[in-house]
Amino acid sequence: MFDPSQHIEPYSSYVRSGANYDNHTADLGYCLPQIVFEELQPILRKGWRILDVGCGSGLSAERFRGPDLELVGLDGSQELLTLAREKHLYSHLDHVVVGKDRFPHTNHDFNISMALSVMAHFPSASLLPRLLQGAVCNKGLIVFNYLDLEDYSDLEFTTDDSGGTIESSDKNFGEVPGYYHRRTEIEAALEELCVHEHYILPAYGYMGIFRSPTRIVVGQYMPKDS
Repeated sequence: MFDPSQHIEPYSSYVRSGANYDNHTADLGYCLPQIVFEELQPILRKGWRILDVGCGSGLSAERFRGPDLELVGLDGSQELLTLAREKHLYSHLDHVVVGKDRFPHTNHDFNISMALSVMAHFPSASLLPRLLQGAVCNKGLIVFNYLDLEDYSDLEFTTDDSGGTIESSDKNFGEVPGYYHRRTEIEAALEELCVHEHYILPAYGYMGIFRSPTRIVVGQYMPKDS
């Protein structure tokens, strides 16, 4: 059985700005949840269950909120989960430090499992997709974004002790490394996990003032016996 604690860089020390988090992200022009919602809105159906991995203060749930969808979230920050609970957007919230705690959603009972701005904590290209795949039902969708090395070809990179690729001049993302990945590695991981009909959407300016590019992955889980 897959044990994420053996493979994922823990990020419990990742310090975010607590009560000022929403204001901070707004000042940065962070708009990834809106971009993803607009992409998925045409296919959303009444009664769908959505798992939000790394939900933080609930920024994604603010976009997906509505009586016809059930939102479940998890995050490694108790402080941000407190903010999320105050918004009353999720039916359930879990405190889960990925890489330390057992991942609680492995029964393939969500229609969508998503993780926005989370992949940078994962040194391997396959680990986060594997967790998302374990949560989503047959023909359900997994959604995440990553920093593509090809989009940052002007930077210099190195490999850290975990084998992940990080920027040479800036080895910290908060208080942990920020990892970049190759598209070929992402696609290989999805194929191995039976995630098909996937596409990778470039999104420039998702971090507003930084105009930083990211790649949004949308894939459909179709097990071999389906």
